Amino acid sequence: MTDKLFTYAGVSRLNGQYKARFATDSLRIKVLAKAGHDNIDIVQLPEPMNKIQALEYLIGIDFDDGRAEIRGALEEGLSKRQNKTKSVETAAA
Repeated sequence: MTDKLFTYAGVSRLNGQYKARFATDSLRIKVLAKAGHDNIDIVQLPEPMNKIQALEYLIGIDFDDGRAEIRGALEEGLSKRQNKTKSVETAAA
């Protein structure tokens, strides 16, 4: 299984809920805005990364800048993906 690589990552808010977002180009921002997302904050990553790496990077650089809602979305996204990876590894063993 190969991980898809992304060059942009960040968060957006939809219906009051923040979620981690990933993209291969900056056009994703327009797509999210058109779909009704607000507080879209997506940055270019220093190198292509999979979702777990991107989330770890964002947490490591304090992307949330002290905003608990955003930190929670990043940590939730990371936890969800790490658990999914562990489940796949266990099933493959």
